[in-house]
Amino acid sequence: MRLFSLCHRFFIFYHKYPFWQMTAKNPKAVYACINMGEAWVPEEIAERSICIDGDIGEVIKKMIDAINF
Repeated sequence: MRLFSLCHRFFIFYHKYPFWQMTAKNPKAVYACINMGEAWVPEEIAERSICIDGDIGEVIKKMIDAINF
């Protein structure tokens, strides 16, 4: 289980890191993520980030429902 956890963290970091870097370098950028259990960002970009901890399908459905009220 521990090896899976380490591999999973590496995978998440490897894919998110370039976007974190771009957000950090561009003062007009906002980083957004929807991810169950992994919705977090580095402290350096936290004020310019929108993170939703949840299932992306459920989040999008709720957003659509809210628009169509």
